[in-house]
Amino acid sequence: MTTKEYLSQGLLLRRLIAAKQSRLADLRDMLTACTRPTDAVAVQSSARDKMADTVAKLVDAEVEAADDIARLLAVQREIGQVIGRVQNPVYRLVLEERYINCKTFEKIAVDNAYSYYHVVHRLHPRALAAVKEV
Repeated sequence: MTTKEYLSQGLLLRRLIAAKQSRLADLRDMLTACTRPTDAVAVQSSARDKMADTVAKLVDAEVEAADDIARLLAVQREIGQVIGRVQNPVYRLVLEERYINCKTFEKIAVDNAYSYYHVVHRLHPRALAAVKEV
């Protein structure tokens, strides 16, 4: 695993969690859009059982998403400790903004009054090299 791949674990996990949360939101919307039959005679117990099963599956998926978030926090803590050992504060800043705060290089450049080129072609490669030394 390269240095960049190691540091990017948090970015990937964050994207996976966002996708899962989006899917859960869609499922919740579909579940709440289900209406109960208006005719009391037409109510069947199997429909209730299916709804209960669906709700249970949704809760299981939400627990899984919470576990993913806990894993993300652990990965970010580990990566943060590695980044914290980098001596150069500018490199540390770029690395934290990118791999902990998940900012784009454009946003990092604007927020810190650097050019995009300087961040991508100078600071970031040097920061990755500094992590490799750690």
